[in-house]
Amino acid sequence: MELPFFSNPVDVYARLERMGEPALLDSGNNAERGRYDIIAVEPIERFNLDLSAKLSSSELNTKLGHWLGLARTMVQSRKSSHPALPFAGGLIGYFSYELGRRLMGLSADPRASLPLACVRYYPWAVVQDQLLQKSYLVGDPERVRSIGDDVARNLHQDLPPPSQSFLLQERFRCPWSLQAYAEKFAQVRAYLESGDFYQINLGQPFSAPYSGSLREAYRRLRKVARAPYSALLPQGTGQPLMSLSPERFIGVSRRRIETRPIKGTRPRSPDLHADRAAAAELLESEKERAENLMIVDLLRNDIGRYCEAGSVNVDQLFQLESYKTVHHLVSVISGTLRDGARPLDALLGSLPGGSITGAPKRRSMEIIDQLEPASRELWCGTTFYASADGRIDSNIMIRSLYAKGGRLHCWAGGGLVYDSEPEMEYREQEDKVGAFLRELERTLPDS
Repeated sequence: MELPFFSNPVDVYARLERMGEPALLDSGNNAERGRYDIIAVEPIERFNLDLSAKLSSSELNTKLGHWLGLARTMVQSRKSSHPALPFAGGLIGYFSYELGRRLMGLSADPRASLPLACVRYYPWAVVQDQLLQKSYLVGDPERVRSIGDDVARNLHQDLPPPSQSFLLQERFRCPWSLQAYAEKFAQVRAYLESGDFYQINLGQPFSAPYSGSLREAYRRLRKVARAPYSALLPQGTGQPLMSLSPERFIGVSRRRIETRPIKGTRPRSPDLHADRAAAAELLESEKERAENLMIVDLLRNDIGRYCEAGSVNVDQLFQLESYKTVHHLVSVISGTLRDGARPLDALLGSLPGGSITGAPKRRSMEIIDQLEPASRELWCGTTFYASADGRIDSNIMIRSLYAKGGRLHCWAGGGLVYDSEPEMEYREQEDKVGAFLRELERTLPDS
């Protein structure tokens, strides 16, 4: 069933929101890298996976295994009536970084309190094709027939005003000064010298108290920096999770699995000459290329466990991708899923992503636990869909914000190696999320 097309998928989300528990997977109007928006409401199954961080490893594995058994039957249950579109109804949600920690066999982080996962089964969705500028109602045929008139009616109505505006009550603050960050880096260098790891991703949270609608906050952030793997999803706490991520984690379609790690960042400049110089410097940086290559090797191993022997390839190495606020260095690794390997298993088995942990992964994560000032919670987890016809796609949950304890949290980090410079790495954190923070600070009472 064809529907009205909206260039901004948040307008679809807002019109359907009253139908309950909306989820938006947003291509960022990036037809080259994202192309499709998915807006789903009215889930019929809820898997909050309210798995307490205090669960033992055996209890966690038992509960997750039971859920996976149910999920597998739901996302390989039918052929799509719209095979050119990526979603035919199915699962949409997130797996947190903390869940990834536990799956790696690390003990519970006592600082973590949010659900380890929040997943919904949506029998139907609106899928928008940003390239062709067309919009479709897709999903379970019986449900699509019964809901079609109601969806069309809602989409033809005027955009409802937000129930609450978004307001930040204080400026964002972070726990580390440059001096404190340099002290952490000295500890990282000591671990590097002792051979504990080759590279580690170290981050810190920026947080501030807020009130109002995070949907409206997301609308503001989308104007600043749209991205092809963005999301606005139920978080399980009454406010949605926001992610404006440019990084694909695991995507699977017709047995082809792909991951696109980002490692290497430079800020954009309004001056064309300076902007081109920053991009060229990133492409030529031996340090950034070496970091990127380490993560490529790690991810080749991660997805290789689920692929046919000899099928894993590096399709692109050290490619430049430019977004509104930053340039990134991106590589692409792909393979063919072996017989019997399930897409959801590959997604969960690769958590957390290598680009936001380090190499080797487990030891890097142990040091991250020691050095970072708080539990990452959702940051650097993944938002994903798993379609009822077997396809999946997911992001690395960077450039993301989540609510906890009346505060909005936005983490930033970066990969560290022996020759990293603390001042430059500290500044890179601001480069990555500074535009988001400044935009939300425009809502402060004194702004």
